Amino acid sequence: MSEAGNMQYSLRRFFAPPVFPEDEEKTRAAGFINAIVLTNIPILVLFIIVRVATGEGDLFGAANIILAGIITILLVVWFLMRAGWVKVAGYLHVTTIWLASTMIALMGGGINSTTFTSYFVVMLMAGLLLGWRPAVGFTFLSILAAFRLANQET
Repeated sequence: MSEAGNMQYSLRRFFAPPVFPEDEEKTRAAGFINAIVLTNIPILVLFIIVRVATGEGDLFGAANIILAGIITILLVVWFLMRAGWVKVAGYLHVTTIWLASTMIALMGGGINSTTFTSYFVVMLMAGLLLGWRPAVGFTFLSILAAFRLANQET
């Protein structure tokens, strides 16, 4: 195999989701986490670059620091998943999105905010990555947050 072919094979293996022969569900969840993380990190990095290039945000402004924090958490999620801690990685990822959505809705437009609809994404991701019981738990948390947001507006 040529050096370029060997490098391509190594990169492909590095970015491929891990396979857990003893646990098909774990392998499935790892595939979803791998795809989500490896698509979200470049998108968020590009988003920071565009924000800075267009003058919309300072490189070290609060929004970009939050985005960099999310990128860091996604990297942690990816490494946890690669180490075989797929459930922990899934919980960390879904919880981070839920907390970010809640904080943005609390600081922003409340229940009328477009961010509020991200709770549906959280519920879907919880179901895909963690199973139906955690999805019900995140649904319950989202309903409580919705009541809090609605109560805050009155």
